[in-house]
Amino acid sequence: MDNAKLFLNIKSRGKVYYNDFCDIVSSTNEVGPFDILPFHINFVCLIKDYTHVYVGDSKILDLKIASGILKVEDNR
Repeated sequence: MDNAKLFLNIKSRGKVYYNDFCDIVSSTNEVGPFDILPFHINFVCLIKDYTHVYVGDSKILDLKIASGILKVEDNR
């Protein structure tokens, strides 16, 4: 599973920010910062402040987010 990827879709009502595979998603919630890697356990949480998307060693997207909903299900 060295090439395992996570499929990520980040969108708002009027715009799609990201819709592709990635290696890591980082964000923060009321508990603190966290990372999502491929095959992460399914969960839902409210996020705030930011979302970073990584492919390989490169951060390819850095979004400032006041608040949002993050849902992880079936590696998506």
